[in-house]
Amino acid sequence: MNTVQPGAQLVSPSAPSTDLPPPTVVNNSGPLDSSWNRVSQLSEDGPSTSTQSDTEWECEAEEELVTLDLSGFGHRLIRNGVECALIGLESSSPHLRIGDNIFRGDWTEPVGTDIHLNVEKDPSFRG
Repeated sequence: MNTVQPGAQLVSPSAPSTDLPPPTVVNNSGPLDSSWNRVSQLSEDGPSTSTQSDTEWECEAEEELVTLDLSGFGHRLIRNGVECALIGLESSSPHLRIGDNIFRGDWTEPVGTDIHLNVEKDPSFRG
């Protein structure tokens, strides 16, 4: 005779429970092939498979500056606090979104030299 604890919920074997996610089963015949290694224990730093120490690694950040020619109407669109985004820089016709306006552009080589300056406010200047 089967007994049921008070407050327990009975679930039919043919009806899956909606309270719990289905169990995940990973075995050697699944989607993983022999190139994967099973890790039974992880340290706080993760599994160590590299022969190089962490001090030998370096991260390089690449910065590329883009000059935009908005042909005289940019000052009306760009205000303090307006959101701008460059979209599709890898494509032959990138897009610029300024607020609710979207512009399609093209790439051209600059004539002459472009100078990019970082403008920083002087905290001692009161203006």
